[in-house]
Amino acid sequence: AYDHMAWRGDVTGNRVFAWLQYFDALTGNDAATRRLLLASFARQTRHLMRVARRDEPRIARLAALRGLAAALAALGQERRLGRALKQAAQEIDAQILADGGHAARSPEAQLAALAYLVDMRAALAASHNEIPAALQQAIDRAAPMVRFFRHGDGGFALFNGANEGDPALVDRVLARADAKGRAPSTAPHCGFERLRAGHSLVLFDCGKPPPPGFDQDAHAGVLAFEMSYGRDRFIVNCGTYRGPSAEWRAAMRASAAHSTLIAGDTSAVEFRADGGVASGPQEVTSMRAEDAGAQWVAATHDGYKKKLGLTHARQLFLAADGEDLRGED
Repeated sequence: AYDHMAWRGDVTGNRVFAWLQYFDALTGNDAATRRLLLASFARQTRHLMRVARRDEPRIARLAALRGLAAALAALGQERRLGRALKQAAQEIDAQILADGGHAARSPEAQLAALAYLVDMRAALAASHNEIPAALQQAIDRAAPMVRFFRHGDGGFALFNGANEGDPALVDRVLARADAKGRAPSTAPHCGFERLRAGHSLVLFDCGKPPPPGFDQDAHAGVLAFEMSYGRDRFIVNCGTYRGPSAEWRAAMRASAAHSTLIAGDTSAVEFRADGGVASGPQEVTSMRAEDAGAQWVAATHDGYKKKLGLTHARQLFLAADGEDLRGED
């Protein structure tokens, strides 16, 4: 029987991928069970061929395409696999930016996207298929950005729907990615800056809200920053709310839940009832300078210009030894 949730593209993709991983354990030596599972597996694969890129965008499409590519590779459907990998390349181009950041501008989305891409590569390798250059290059770009968003305790900074996450899981995904690139200091396409010196680490949001299709978990944290010293977090955002209360979710998305300036007791970004961005900054600028190990970033946004006639400008300075952090709004 058809159920919308059970047959949604990302849910089906996750299910067929899990079946592939544990197929022998599921079927054992029971030939009848094996035939039934194979028939269902084929049916779900055909369904994925129809819906993998038709479902709503965001990370869900990568989940669907991971399942589709793995299923077609396991079934030896080379021509269909080729078409699926072309679809995956198009989706990778839409989601993984030139600096390796994910279009959702979220550390959790960054990790999930990398995990799906690594799984897709592993499935292709296990079935002795060639790894597409676009897939490998995306992994090599995305892994350093996962490192970019980690504090000294191994957890994530709290931007755009992310919570700290599980450091052990992050380690496992990075180990499987086998991409040695170090965390960059700047991510201009994703819109973040990273200042690191001594034991201090500062992560600074200098970007516009995510575009439509990737904005369902966006927060109004424009020009917010987080700061940690060693394994201790000193300045943080509130993070995201996972419970059933719409009021609490809205509160955690507001500018007031972030380490940024609040003007007129309002948010720099407003959200629609369906969760997407209704209005926000039209222009966000940033400029970075370094001198003898000291780092300085100046950024502005016009999210309050239409409502209040104001532009927010923020400067952050981190000394070369990491012992002096200064800011100005």
